[in-house]
Amino acid sequence: MSQSKVNPASDAAVAAQTVPSLQPFSAHMMDRQFVIDRVLWSAFAVMLIGLMVYASIHSEEADEDHVAMIVLLLGFIGLWLAYDIPRVRVMRDWPRILELTELAHPEAEPRLASALSRRPLRASMRVQLYHRLAVLRHRQRRLGEAAAVCQALLRRRLGAAGAIKPHLLLMLTEAQVLTKDYWGAWQSLSALSAFNLPPRETLQRLAWQTRYEVETGAFAAAATGRPDKADWLRRRAELLCTSEQLRALTPDGPSPQPA
Repeated sequence: MSQSKVNPASDAAVAAQTVPSLQPFSAHMMDRQFVIDRVLWSAFAVMLIGLMVYASIHSEEADEDHVAMIVLLLGFIGLWLAYDIPRVRVMRDWPRILELTELAHPEAEPRLASALSRRPLRASMRVQLYHRLAVLRHRQRRLGEAAAVCQALLRRRLGAAGAIKPHLLLMLTEAQVLTKDYWGAWQSLSALSAFNLPPRETLQRLAWQTRYEVETGAFAAAATGRPDKADWLRRRAELLCTSEQLRALTPDGPSPQPA
C-alpha cells in the first residue's frame, strides 16, 4: 500500500472538532449499532411507502395530480438525502481512515469514532469500519481488544464485506498465539484452512501455524518428559521457516510483524 504523508494540519482540525471519543470495544454496543441501523432503514422504507400511498390517493383527483407527484418527489429526495448523508461523509473520509489505521496514527481514533457514530449506515459499511478498528488495535498491539473485535465480526454475517474474513482470522490467530490462547488459535487456523489465500496471506498463516505447533508441542513435550519430541519440532520449524522466523519463535526473540 502506498502511504501518503500524514497531514498534521488536517488531522489537528479533525481533533479540534467535537467528535465522540473511541471507547473500549463492546460487542453489545456494536450489536446495538447494527440494530439501530436496521430500525432506521425500516423506518425509511415505511415513510417511502407512505409517500407512495399518499400520491396514489391524490392522483385520482385530476386537478391535484401534479401536486401529489411533486409532494412524492420532494419527499423522496428529502428522505434519501437525510439517510444518505452519513454514508457520503464516511466515504469522503474513508481513504484517510485506511491510511491512519494502517499507520496506527493517533488521529485514527477520532476519525473512526466520528465515522462509527454516524447513522444509519449500511451493514457492510459498518462492518468495514469495525474491521479498521481491529486493524488499528492490532497495529497498536492491543491484542485483547483486536481479538474481541475480530471475534464479534466473525460471529456476524459479513454479507458484501465477506472478503475481509480471512484477514480477520489472520489477525485473530496472531493475537491468540501471542496471548497463548492455543484452543482459540487452533479453531482460527482450522477456519483459515478453508480459504484459498493469496501467497502473502498463505505465508502468514504458515508462520503462525508453525509457531502454534512449536509452542504447543514444546509445552506438551516438556510436560511429558519427551526431549526427542521437542527436537523433532525444532527440526520441523527449521524446514518451514527462515532464520528470522525461527528467532521469532524462541521465547526471547522478537515478535513477527503484524499480519
